[in-house]
Amino acid sequence: MTPMQQWKIRILSGVHSGVEVNLPSGSFVLGSDDFIADVVLTDSEIKASHLTIETSEEGPILLNAEEVVVNGDNVTLSDGGVALTRKSLVNVGGLRLSIGYAEDDLFTELSSGTQHNGETAVNDKQSTGWKRIISVGLLCSLLPTAIFAGIWWGQNQSNEQEIIAEAEPIVLVRDILKELQLNDIRVEWNAIEQQAVLDGYIEGRAQQLNLLDKIDALGINYKSDLRTMEEIRRGVKFILRNLGYHQIKVENGEERGTVLLTGYIDDASHWSQVEQILERDVPGLIAWKVDLKRAGAYMDTLKSLLAEADLLTKVQLVTNDDRIEIRGDLDDLETTQFYSVTRKFREQYGEKPYLVLKSIPKVSTGKNIDFPFKSVNFGKVPYVILTDNVRYVVGSKTPQGYRISNITSGGIELVKAGQIISVDLGHEGNVQNDKP
Repeated sequence: MTPMQQWKIRILSGVHSGVEVNLPSGSFVLGSDDFIADVVLTDSEIKASHLTIETSEEGPILLNAEEVVVNGDNVTLSDGGVALTRKSLVNVGGLRLSIGYAEDDLFTELSSGTQHNGETAVNDKQSTGWKRIISVGLLCSLLPTAIFAGIWWGQNQSNEQEIIAEAEPIVLVRDILKELQLNDIRVEWNAIEQQAVLDGYIEGRAQQLNLLDKIDALGINYKSDLRTMEEIRRGVKFILRNLGYHQIKVENGEERGTVLLTGYIDDASHWSQVEQILERDVPGLIAWKVDLKRAGAYMDTLKSLLAEADLLTKVQLVTNDDRIEIRGDLDDLETTQFYSVTRKFREQYGEKPYLVLKSIPKVSTGKNIDFPFKSVNFGKVPYVILTDNVRYVVGSKTPQGYRISNITSGGIELVKAGQIISVDLGHEGNVQNDKP
């Protein structure tokens, strides 16, 4: 039969700090009452029966205790108590102790100072003999405790000075973060490098420089691992435009490090590849939310708004990357109606796609246009012969700065300085035209 594992406790607080006691099988009481406690503690905050540890083959169980904290977590005891694991740190109403196997080197809290050389090991004996031996051991422990009290106090003061030296820059930086309302930035102390480390997100470069200038003024050694949302949005936009997605708007998400993507796409079949690139190539980007719609939806809305304003039949709609050109020759009233359409469109779709109104004046030959031509050919490849006897096909640019956009039997369409100019021919077939 396997013998039961021997457990022990180490007291970490009070005048008995450093004393180790082996736990007997069964009930073991710590307290201040000589008639109740198996080990009598003399600290003022110790109750008559402060705590009970019941030890069996399953291990130790903490009973009859109040204000219990185990390994930093508050614990409410039930009738069955709480099981204690090996090398647990326990705090019961101000009494701190650690528990483990008899052969373990148990924890010593940082604030407890140096270990006492006069630690007393107490063995399992009958109850009356147990109390007598423990009392002697505790009395012996008081002598080394008194001897080393001065050493402990000096070391404790030194530790406190080190803690203050580390805490002061952290407190100063956190005060600045609070002043600037930068709630998404964390600051920690790197003891090895002796520097404050800033980590998290800030909106833009200007805000970042303002923060770092204030920290520089403190003379603190620090390291900045901050990311700006401005840089993250710029990186996302750059990738989307390089991949041909010009109608997607990039905004901050609900959380720092996240973005919201809204707008329109023509083809969503390759979107998963786009997300892989964003995840890989945008530093600091944690996540994104997608709210994209079919690209044709906004055109349907625009046509409906133009029809309501009686403008649809008077203009042409031309899509050009992330903008829509509305081409037409509108009078003042119609232009006012167009801008009303623009406002309604932006209320639904934002700034993209842009709506651009381009005027298309009708200009005939010989009226305010420098386009002298000799003949026009409407064959398989239409062309115009100017007075320099050179053939100009669709797409070519004339010496006068006009680009030939179209050649039909009804006229020649030219483009210059953002305007579309129509030269009326009024003839079918080849046309000869003498200079005026």
